[in-house]
Amino acid sequence: RVFSLDTLDEMEAAKQEIGHYCEGQVVIGGTTLRDDLKSFIPQNQMRETKPRVLILYNYGDNAAKILPRLAAGRSFHGELLDTLEMENVYLGSLNAPELTREAISLLNPEWIFILNGLVGDSTAGRDALDVVKVQPKWEFLSAVDAVQNQRVYEIKGFYTQIPSVTAMRRLGSVFAELVYHSEGLSEVKNLEK
Repeated sequence: RVFSLDTLDEMEAAKQEIGHYCEGQVVIGGTTLRDDLKSFIPQNQMRETKPRVLILYNYGDNAAKILPRLAAGRSFHGELLDTLEMENVYLGSLNAPELTREAISLLNPEWIFILNGLVGDSTAGRDALDVVKVQPKWEFLSAVDAVQNQRVYEIKGFYTQIPSVTAMRRLGSVFAELVYHSEGLSEVKNLEK
């Protein structure tokens, strides 16, 4: 059987169905993926306004110099932000639109997460997620809140691009740590399993 994994609900349904075939090796019932993701939100962080986040996709090592332009739209990444009580600033109808720098300026996100799947990098560990604070040299976006407040992060690893329960848990944990914990991240952090 082929599973569509375009939404968190489809990922949860696939997990449940596959679990039945594993004869008890996978916990069926209990918490759902959405419940797991919501547990990453600190109770004291319920706000009137949601943190405004822009997710960009990058394929290479040049995010600090060259602005990635593909954004997460109506996709599992956008749904992940919504579940984590964050606002995806791009609300258009496309899944991965190409945004101009003018559009990014108008969206004015508080946070920018650059997801890099390290496609073709055989040295990258499959379970590792590297989180790097980016000091972008995008002068034309210097007035954007995320750039001004140094809240631009590149998250590198296999799980940044994969629509799966494990990937959503891993990314959800990283997003929540960066946004909801005021200390943020100063340099590089490697997150294994």
